[in-house]
Amino acid sequence: MNYDEARHLLLVHGSGFFDQAGEPIFLDTGFCGMLRPYRGLIEGNFHVVMEALLVVGERIHNAEMVDRPLIESLWSTSSSMRFWGIHPDGMLQRNNLITPDDTRRLETWIDVFERTALGLLRGCPPYIEVERYAQYVIDFGPGDNISFFIPLMIRLLDNSEIQDPTVVVEALGLLGPIASDALPSLRAAANRTYPNYCNKEARELITDAIRRIQLS
Repeated sequence: MNYDEARHLLLVHGSGFFDQAGEPIFLDTGFCGMLRPYRGLIEGNFHVVMEALLVVGERIHNAEMVDRPLIESLWSTSSSMRFWGIHPDGMLQRNNLITPDDTRRLETWIDVFERTALGLLRGCPPYIEVERYAQYVIDFGPGDNISFFIPLMIRLLDNSEIQDPTVVVEALGLLGPIASDALPSLRAAANRTYPNYCNKEARELITDAIRRIQLS
């Protein structure tokens, strides 16, 4: 997925845009559209928009000028979803259309999405911002497009300045053999020393991740 493809995907999953004839273009079952009217959460939407967000993040994180329609759409997406699905006066909560469990899942999606976008705008590269998605993998499992995220996790692991790699290490371990490309980086990480608050945990998680990935 290149920048233009990712940008288009984020727009149609979010606030949409107008074509040359003035007709609105958006996915009515997309990340934002699935809430209005509500038809249940679609897990795949979250993984797709996170991939697209990190793809455009390669340009956003170090750009002096940003794509205003894209940034507006990102904020419109998260704010609309939060109001429609999370706020007590929003249509899903007010009409008891969404369960407490789905409310918590939706809130997690919004938090990860908007905090990752904010991190990119602050200048953090995508491989740093992938940590939030890695935590989601730990908590809920990966999506079908996990192969996109693994190289970003490896890049974070390869950065010797990272003081606490435990989230990414644990996520890679949970992925098992499909994360085999991470083995050299995990072995290198095992030879580093980390701050006292996480050194023991990091070493244990690295050892466990290597073991899990090597299982056939």
